[in-house]
Amino acid sequence: MATEKSNVVTFAGYRVPKFNFNYDGKYKKLLITLEIIPNIRFGNAPDGRENCVITMNILMIGKRNETAKRNNLKLELSLEGYFISDSLEIDEELFEKTCKIAGINTLIPLARALILSFTSQAGMTPLKLPMINVQEFLKDFKEKK
Repeated sequence: MATEKSNVVTFAGYRVPKFNFNYDGKYKKLLITLEIIPNIRFGNAPDGRENCVITMNILMIGKRNETAKRNNLKLELSLEGYFISDSLEIDEELFEKTCKIAGINTLIPLARALILSFTSQAGMTPLKLPMINVQEFLKDFKEKK
């Protein structure tokens, strides 16, 4: 007999507060560096449920080679995801842990699609975010702090 399971976290939506893109078009092949900085804030919704806002700040810099001083490409994306608990009675630690992993897993493909779509429509070879191991990413980010 199957039992109904409830989700711990629900994705409530997202917005893009910042998207800047500069590309001089001089070089077709660029050496791309990528930096992703997440900011995770927890709080309570008006109805008392736990909520979470994850902001992913993504910076992509493209140069013709490692020694070039000038950026030929610069993309900045800030993506905010909104998440909420499915219950008023949820373990706060479980919610936070689940939200970090599920939230980043939700936002990375959204960021990938936004960047891919925009750069392909800009008439250039589309930029692609690499696949990211979220567990390792969060561990590395925690160690850097």
